[in-house]
Amino acid sequence: MKDTVNERIVNAIDWDHWRFMAGVKLSEACALSLDIDPESLKTIWEYGMTRPAYRRESFPDDNSQREFNKRLRVLESHQRELKKNNISDVVLLPKVAVLGTSFGWEMPSEMGAMCELVAPPKCMETPEPQAASVVPENASDVHDGEDWQKNARVIANKIIERQTAKDLYPNQETIADEIAKKFRSDGIVGSGGKPLTGAYIKRHALKGISSAQGRQLSTSTRRGK
Repeated sequence: MKDTVNERIVNAIDWDHWRFMAGVKLSEACALSLDIDPESLKTIWEYGMTRPAYRRESFPDDNSQREFNKRLRVLESHQRELKKNNISDVVLLPKVAVLGTSFGWEMPSEMGAMCELVAPPKCMETPEPQAASVVPENASDVHDGEDWQKNARVIANKIIERQTAKDLYPNQETIADEIAKKFRSDGIVGSGGKPLTGAYIKRHALKGISSAQGRQLSTSTRRGK
């Protein structure tokens, strides 16, 4: 339905339709993360524009429009990891839900539930339950700077040791994602209280850390039998 006073379009989302889509456009995923029906988005194309803008009446209010534009820019910067495959132009909603959750975005419960649809990496088993770490009262200050990086490397070595004992050899990306998950549960954050994503942890803390050597040794041992 349309708000006749402000000419705003306010439609109910058909979640039974969207949750079963094999892939969606980035703008559609962004709208759903804000509880906005993607069917409400009305585009504007003008000469010289490389991508469409969205009409004011596409959103319930001005705050929603501003937040949509912010989130869309963030999602565009992560589009490669959100895509269904390397050649597709669509992204997977469950991956968007996981990314949004890691950023602390407020999202509708229907979208948050999609996080459970993301399968764990095949090269690793589900991590065994670990004792909860004691979280400092002011975690954002304690874990600023280099401190969280040292913590990440310690955890990475423990993950590699645990998985190598099972003849499993996770890559850096998989290790970093598990560290990010543990950091979130333990309340460990980076500079300024910002959440630490797997990609950020891999880039800034895991250089030179790999289970590849263990894989090579395991292969050599099997060949010698």
